[in-house]
Order: sequence, then C-alpha cells, then structure tokens
Amino acid sequence: MEHSFELAASMLNYVSDIIWMKDINGHYIIVSDSFNTLYGLPPKYVIGKTDFDFHPAEQAIEYRKQDQIVCEQRLITASKDSQLAADGEKRFFEVNRLPVCDAAGRVIGLIGIGRDITSQVRIREYLKYFSYYDPLTGLYNHNYFEEMPYKLHKRQVQVAGVLICDIDNLKLVNDIIGRDAGDQWLKAASNIIKSAVSQQGIVLRTGGDEFAGVIYNATPEIMHSIIQSIRQQLKEERKQHNLLPFNMAIGHVVGDLSQNDFFSLVKRAEAGMYQEKMRHIQLISSNLLKTVINPLFMQDTSLCRHCERMQHTVACLGAALGFTEEGINQLRLLAQFHDIGKVLIPETILEKPGPLSADEWAIMHRHPETGFHLAKLTVELAPVADWILKHHEWWNGAGYPLGLAGLDIPLEARIIHIVDAYDAMTHDRSYRKAISPAAAAKELQALAGIEFDPDLVKRFVELIGCEL
Repeated sequence: MEHSFELAASMLNYVSDIIWMKDINGHYIIVSDSFNTLYGLPPKYVIGKTDFDFHPAEQAIEYRKQDQIVCEQRLITASKDSQLAADGEKRFFEVNRLPVCDAAGRVIGLIGIGRDITSQVRIREYLKYFSYYDPLTGLYNHNYFEEMPYKLHKRQVQVAGVLICDIDNLKLVNDIIGRDAGDQWLKAASNIIKSAVSQQGIVLRTGGDEFAGVIYNATPEIMHSIIQSIRQQLKEERKQHNLLPFNMAIGHVVGDLSQNDFFSLVKRAEAGMYQEKMRHIQLISSNLLKTVINPLFMQDTSLCRHCERMQHTVACLGAALGFTEEGINQLRLLAQFHDIGKVLIPETILEKPGPLSADEWAIMHRHPETGFHLAKLTVELAPVADWILKHHEWWNGAGYPLGLAGLDIPLEARIIHIVDAYDAMTHDRSYRKAISPAAAAKELQALAGIEFDPDLVKRFVELIGCEL
C-alpha cells in the first residue's frame, strides 16, 4: 500500500492541477508538487498534517465541513475557492471532492482536485468592470446610467437632482492638438464634477464629451452649490489652457421621482445644457479671434511680418487678376491668417536651423488642418477657412493635406501658395539665407505645372517685374 501511495504521488507531480488526498480524519496523505508550490511549502511538509496546521482557523473549519459532507454522505461535490498564493497573488480554483473507499466499500478518505481558473475569473471581472465603467475616467458609464431608475428605487431616493455637463470644443481639441490633450480635458472634467458632487451622489460619463451627475435627495440649494463649485473649478482650470477656453455647458433639474420618470428629468436637464451650449458657441465665435488667436499669433514676430508682407502682395496680384474689392479684402485676410495653424507647432521645429525629421515634417504638415479648424470657429475667419486648409496643395496633386490637383484647388489657395513661397524664398529663414527676387522668380517658373498653377506663376512673375 505504501508503495502504491508513493507511485501515485510521483504521478501527481506531472499535472498542473493541485491534487491532494486526505484520510477520514482530515490528515493529508498525498499532495501534488503544484499544491506545495501554491502555498510555498517544502515537499512532504503537509503529510500527516491537517488544514488547521497551515490555514487560518475559519478557512480550516470550512474545509473540514466540506470534507465531512463528502465522506459521510458519499457525495462528489464541486465548489469555488480562492487562495492567497505564496507569491502574494490571489488565485481562484474550481474544486472537486470525491470520497475514497477501500475494498470493502468503506469510506477511508477523500481526494481533492483544484483547477486554476484565475484567468477566467479575471476575464469575467474585466468584462464586468468595463460593462459599467468608463476606462478613461473610471466613472460609471452609459450602461450604468440606463439602470439609474432601479438604482434610485433600491436606495429609496424620493427626490433626485440631475446634472448634464457637456465639454465645449472637445472635438476641436482632438483635431488640432491631439487626442492626448482631449483625454486630459476629459479627465479634468471628470475630476471637477466628482469633486463638486462629492458624496452627495454619483457621476457618470454618458457619452464622448458628456457627463451626468445624479444627486440623491437633492434640493435647489444643493444643486446651485454644486454648479457653483464646478464653475469655480473650471475657472481655475482655464488658466492652464491658453489656446481654447476649457468650459462646460451645464443643465440641471430637481424632481420628485414619485411624480416624474427619471429619464424625463434627464431630458429637461439636457434641454438646459443645449441652451447654454449655444450661448457658449456664439460667445467663443465672436471672441476667439480677439482673445485667443491674435495674441498667440502676435507672439511670433517673424510670422507676423511674413503675413503682413504677403497682404500687400496678394492685393496687388488680386487686382491684376480682376478681383473685386471684397475679393481682394478676403485675399488679404487669407494672407494674414493662412498660417494660424502654426501657433501650435513648437518653436524648436519652426526655428530649427537644419532639415526637419520625418516626425517633425508630419507635425508641420498638420498646420493647414489646424488652421482650418480654428478659422471655422470664428465669425471673421470662417469665409477663408477652406482656403487655409488647401493652401499647400500642389498643382500636380502631390501637396497636402488632401492631395488636390489643378483646378480642384481653389483659386485663392493657389494664389496664396505662390505668394507664400516667394516671400519665404526672398527673406531669411532659420534654415537658409534669402535669395534675390530674380532667383525666386526662376524657382517659381521651374516648379510651374508641378507645384504651382503655371498661368498664375506667369502673371505673378510679370507683376513682380513691374509693380513690386
């Protein structure tokens, strides 16, 4: 019999499941190497011992009860168990226990088999977590929000306050600064709302740029205090964001849940939020050029001088091409702000004395799109936004960002591209010295039909020979 036990024990060392055998009194007779590894025990340490020798008392008592059921009732049982492994990690097991009988049919002990299901448990926990939580902010998500009527009923909440908050210009931040910046805005917004709501309710991220706060047993005074806290924190946060004002449109309502469906309150709060959002859009559109773009633009004196020179040149070319006075004024506006997208390009790239790397060129090539988004946001620049987007397109289709070619490129964008290149060549840059107007004219002619509209190059070269 002893030889049989030793043979069985040696076979168990080749399986990954933790396996053990106990006698009728709960003493261990055989354990697998995986059992010892789990608990960090030396070989044969537990042989002859019981669970009380190396498990906490409460756990040992529970195991003893389960063993007695198996042995006394001759049952095969299945259960779930968790153990703190020797490496400090919590492991989960699916445990089966079955009785062991001698030749006469008497129960002499039991065998236990524990299959490690930690990975499956972790996956289930992961899926459960992300079914109710937003991974970026850690807030409850839209799925949880849909269950709020049940949650409120369970908490016996009779009067609820609902906040709906929507971040202004998040898409614009994602487009012109990048999604990392947009994610920072989302995290900042979630922290602000959580701080204001505190323990009075819960905060959820219900959409891309939208948050909700549900306040338990709210009053108008409580809601007013929360909103004031949000606005004050937003004011402080705006000091860290110079390009676009960090703000949220907020709608709110307080309602008796015995008389109002929860989602009817949500709709009323959303209506208030949308009204405020429209006011924000109008305010930003009317003030952005004056309060944000111009101050940033004026910081780069070389860029300002470049744009000022171009205004005179495009006006002359526009007049030669028969533009109306209004058309010439739009050309001048385009010349002044065609490079507004460069306000977000680091000076280390703009002023780099040598060639740009591939990554730096990728950043540089984004400035027409950035400028387009900024221009579209303002009343004054919206009419020239499309030309700002397309002023680096090439006649042969090799330009950026859209790869337009020929007459698909707006005339105004073709004009500004020529004048921009000419002014850049005839004035010093960090990476090269200026060349003469005659040499610049030859460069334009060499690239006519490739980069530039050939007819416009001809007219421009004629113009600079007699007018400028």
